[in-house]
Amino acid sequence: MYGGVQYIGQYNVVIINRGDRENIEVGHVMDIYQRGKIIKDQVAARRDSNLSDTVKLPDEKAGMLMVFRTFEKVSLALVLKSSRSIHIGDNVKTPL
Repeated sequence: MYGGVQYIGQYNVVIINRGDRENIEVGHVMDIYQRGKIIKDQVAARRDSNLSDTVKLPDEKAGMLMVFRTFEKVSLALVLKSSRSIHIGDNVKTPL
């Protein structure tokens, strides 16, 4: 996040760790995904002691961004839409 804050919202500028060498171009639009939480799975732990007692929930879509400036290894992007809070370390992917 540009400016050093922890929470990101609509119309904030963010830095992504992909750039020209990954073929990111100005105008590319990407979805932002909030990392899924890791929770304790009490049912699996009771059923089989060999199973892990933790489960990672799937990533959830949190918003959309558009790249407006690229460099070799990083790019600057504008958050166009935010449906939930976006955090440092969340993932970006091309829209499905």
